[in-house]
Amino acid sequence: MYGTVARYRLKAGREADALALIDELAADLPHGYVAAYTYRLDAGGDEYITAAVWIDRETYVKNASYERQRRWYERVRELLVEEPTWHDGEVIHATTVRRGAR
Repeated sequence: MYGTVARYRLKAGREADALALIDELAADLPHGYVAAYTYRLDAGGDEYITAAVWIDRETYVKNASYERQRRWYERVRELLVEEPTWHDGEVIHATTVRRGAR
């Protein structure tokens, strides 16, 4: 698997708008999308991290070139104070627990 971690700041009062855009994407997931987690950091109310995972690097890179993805990201970008910092890389370990499994 392959993915990215983005650290960013939302403009004041825009968290609900950002979550709505995430939900919009989740309603029609791109091919190869595995999972994503968005965190509101304890360090500050406007600072967030999103980690997104894809089946492989090729699929991740290909998705970034799609017009649909570009348009969606432009809408996200309007909610941000500045461009996110991006950290791409191979997922070398993952552990998940299904609800009700314990």
